[in-house]
Parts: sequence; structure tokens; C-alpha cells
Amino acid sequence: MELLDIMLKRRSIREYNNEEISDETIDKILNAGLLAPTSRNRKPCEFIVVKDKEILKKLSQSKDAGSAMIEKAYCAIVTIAD
Repeated sequence: MELLDIMLKRRSIREYNNEEISDETIDKILNAGLLAPTSRNRKPCEFIVVKDKEILKKLSQSKDAGSAMIEKAYCAIVTIAD
């Protein structure tokens, strides 16, 4: 698939259904995130996979707008960077 095709077919999801995501799929997503270029190849990012429902609920309340959908997600990937 061509990169342009991928970009044209992308979509935003704002409603999740708690459908289980395999660890293999999560690993693929994390590995793709690690491929992102960084200044001087420092790779300052780390990822935390959150599956705990109480923490997902707290994350969903972390902003005034734009994060409520996290509560219903199977998991969230939190990105932290130095």
C-alpha cells in the first residue's frame, strides 16, 4: 500500500468499545512508535500501556475536553518524553 493511500484512508476514532486488543497488536503499535525519528536519534520517548480500568477512568478525566472516550477503551498508550 502506498503511503499516500494510507494517509488518505486515515480516520479519527472518538468512541471505543472495550474490545480486547491482542498483545501482538499492541507490540506492533509500540514498535511503530519507536520508529519515529528523533533529534540526534536520542529516542527520548517511552510508552506505558494502561489496561487498568480505574487508571483509564482517571485518564479520561485528566482534561476538560477531548479525553472522555478513554474510559471505554480496552487500553491506552501513554507517551512520555524527556
